[in-house]
Amino acid sequence: MNGERNDFLQEFRLIVAIFAVLIPNNRRVSADDATIMASFAKSLSPPPVGWSGNDPCKWPGVECDGMGRVKSINLSSMFVTGRLPPDINQLSSLKTLNLEMNKLSGPLPPFSYLSSLEDLNLDNNNFTSVPPNFLSGLTNLRTVSINDVPSLAPWTFPGEITESSSLVSFSCGRCNLVGPIPDIFGSIPTLQILKLSYNNLTGGLPPSLAESGIQVLVLNNQLSGLSGRVDVLGNMEQVTQIWLHVNKFTGPIPDFSGSQFLSDLELRDNLLTGVIPDSFASLPKLSNVSLQNNMFQGPMPSFPRNVQVNLGNTDRFCYPVPKPCDQEVNLLLEVAKELGYPLVLADSWKGNDPCEDWDFVACDVSGKVSVINLSKHSWVGTISPAIGNLTGLRQLLLHDNKLTGVIPETLTNLPHLQLLDLSNNNISGKIPHFSSNVTVKTDGNPFIGIDLPKPSPPPPVSRQVILVIPKEREEEQEHDDRDER
Repeated sequence: MNGERNDFLQEFRLIVAIFAVLIPNNRRVSADDATIMASFAKSLSPPPVGWSGNDPCKWPGVECDGMGRVKSINLSSMFVTGRLPPDINQLSSLKTLNLEMNKLSGPLPPFSYLSSLEDLNLDNNNFTSVPPNFLSGLTNLRTVSINDVPSLAPWTFPGEITESSSLVSFSCGRCNLVGPIPDIFGSIPTLQILKLSYNNLTGGLPPSLAESGIQVLVLNNQLSGLSGRVDVLGNMEQVTQIWLHVNKFTGPIPDFSGSQFLSDLELRDNLLTGVIPDSFASLPKLSNVSLQNNMFQGPMPSFPRNVQVNLGNTDRFCYPVPKPCDQEVNLLLEVAKELGYPLVLADSWKGNDPCEDWDFVACDVSGKVSVINLSKHSWVGTISPAIGNLTGLRQLLLHDNKLTGVIPETLTNLPHLQLLDLSNNNISGKIPHFSSNVTVKTDGNPFIGIDLPKPSPPPPVSRQVILVIPKEREEEQEHDDRDER
């Protein structure tokens, strides 16, 4: 029995000796963190209450792991001034850095050495610049929030976030972002929230948004205005909220029938044109639609009663109530559709009478459309077969554009057609047989008479969506949304 006890005591002494060797090393590592934290404390004015002493693990707002390394710093709403010390990026065990609602200034240091960082919040401060590759190497990053820091020098969207394979939320409103939004979102399948409002972003919506799992897309109120078409929105099947208001987007609203989770759509104050799709009526979660101050045409849309809708001035629609348009109005809007609903057409093609101040259109004494002159606009698109139903048409002038496709056979059915001018386009295929009374001009079309192959349809989009937003973040998101509207 005594022998067993002696063996136990020897093993116990050995364990104690091992800990005696290891513990000083741990203290040495945490001593490095202590030095960095002491430097950080000295840079702040006034110093946060309780930020004194040699052990930052005991300071309010600071948490350490079992090895004595700093893992979390929370200085939210302390209203301190000062700068971030350059060596703060040496806190390699730091997982959470929350500095929101302070008056911190100066340049931001590179955070690339914060290899453990998961959550970064720099909202409402006075930082002056962002270094290149600011977030490079942060593979564990989950959330980034840099809202309301207008003092930052202009900087571009950090494409290095593609290295953050767990990124869920990137929010940078009023942070002086400039330039285009990079086409990288197919490489960040975990991203669910992208909020970049009140910046100076330019260009269009990146096509890779269709390959993402983004649920909240907030890009409203860009200083110069994002532009281009919004077709990609119709392929964002997981999206719940889209805010693109106060920009310069053009073209029609896409079909949202595949976006069954969509609840909040803000497209007001743009240059959108065309007919508002009826797919909104089939969206079960839709609760808010804001479309005022655009250039929509055609029939006034109908929405379910539980949807809050703002259409603004309804004079542009055929009628101020949901009601079918005149047949010739519908046919002309089909013509505009094949051209992408150009702004110059939307400017005057409104209401329910094409004979009343519609540009590029003339009518005969019976009130039927007799002339369509859409020449010399360099428009891209195709010739709508619907033109063949404009039975009073005598002249169709489409020359000097960039039209493609074939000449519709339906045009040969027009009983009064006298002139068809398609010269100087990119029309292909054979010329249909027209009556001898019709003058057909097709010179300047290098592919006329040639049957070009039809383009292959795009491959199906593969999406990987990972829902990882905890409940408390959902509640924070709802609060932020109310503030931004």
